[in-house]
This record gives sequence, structure tokens and C-alpha cells, in this order.
Amino acid sequence: MRFLSIALLLFASLGLAGCEKEEVGQRLEFQQRQFGIPAGLNPAFAYNLTLNDLSTDHARFEAETGIAWEDWSRVTPARASLIINEPGLDWSFAQEVTLNAYSMSDPDVQREIFYRDQIPLNIGNRLDMIPADFDAREILSDDEFGVRLQLRRFNNAPPQSFNVVLQWSFQGFE
Repeated sequence: MRFLSIALLLFASLGLAGCEKEEVGQRLEFQQRQFGIPAGLNPAFAYNLTLNDLSTDHARFEAETGIAWEDWSRVTPARASLIINEPGLDWSFAQEVTLNAYSMSDPDVQREIFYRDQIPLNIGNRLDMIPADFDAREILSDDEFGVRLQLRRFNNAPPQSFNVVLQWSFQGFE
């Protein structure tokens, strides 16, 4: 019995030693942005809504974290939510939403940074998005960048024009 206890303890110790600790980075919270969604979108088409010349806020992030932009080993998408502030409206009109980012020096090369598909009909006015897993330093290396919100596969057309607020952040790792 004693041998079995020692063997289990040794096995558990080896198992725990093999586990890696989850790396925790520092949150880089970007300023909220706003997209205007027009009324009467045709459900058969996809729509792209673009915001250009957004600041990468390198100086602000350095002041908040004490880490220069060049010293981050990796910067990854962390959290994003799209919020409709118009009473009575929700995300039930859309089935797929993606947010792509691009460097202003090469706007043709876009990377998906957040997405959400199979949006349920009872989603409400807040759409929490899923982050893509990649290093976004290249896209965010210049002083400015752009984002494109793409709406695809509609359940129906939005009943009216409304604004959507984007709350988003990235995670910086040393």
C-alpha cells in the first residue's frame, strides 16, 4: 500500500511538472470606435464598413505599462465587443461578423483579428467576439492602422440605421 501511495505521489508530481503555466500578458485597451450600420442592407450581400487612420497608441501604452512598443515579444487580440446602443435593436439580423485589421502602409493585406459566427437569434444588443490567435505587431507597427467590420449572411435587413460601438483590447507579452 505504501508503495502505491509513493508511486501515485511521484506520478502526480511528474504530471504537474509537465504542465506549463499560462502566460499572462498586459492588457492594451484601444479607444472605443463607432461604426454606422445603414438601414435596408440586402441580406444576399456581405457589407464592409471601414475605419482608417486609427492610432496605434504606442506612446500611451508605453506610459501605461512602462514597456516600449519595440520590447513586446508578441501582441495578440484579446477581447472585442460590438454594442448597439439603440433601444429595441439587437444582433439577430446577422449570422456572421468579422473584424479585420491592416497596416495603413499595406491596406490590401488584412488579418482577421476577431470573429463571431452562428450568432443566435436571442443574442441581444452586445456581440462578444472571438479573438484570432496571431501576433498583431506587424499590423500595429506603424503609427496608424485600419479596421474593417464585415457583416455576412443576414437573417434579415436591419430595420433602421444605427451606430455600433466597438470596445476592444489586445494582450501584450514581454
